[in-house]
Amino acid sequence: MKTAADLLKSKAHQSVHTIGPGASVFEALKLMADKDIGALLVMEGDKVAGIITERDYARKVALMSRSSRETPVREIMTADVMYVRPGQTSEECTWC
Repeated sequence: MKTAADLLKSKAHQSVHTIGPGASVFEALKLMADKDIGALLVMEGDKVAGIITERDYARKVALMSRSSRETPVREIMTADVMYVRPGQTSEECTWC
């Protein structure tokens, strides 16, 4: 049975891009634009703190007239993130 790591190895781009919760939303947007991606994993040390997406920016910064240069990622990230570890099998990753 394939693991999550096996599935990722089959992808053309295998990198997972991250940012810290104290970084500015502007820094996160710049990194997403540079990497041509729509989301970044937010890491605090070696722990997943959340995820920041283009949707988070649109709904929690742009539409609320906040400053992306002054707003830290931690204030708009989605903190409740479901994720799997590289060694988990595809069967272990399914849910109802």
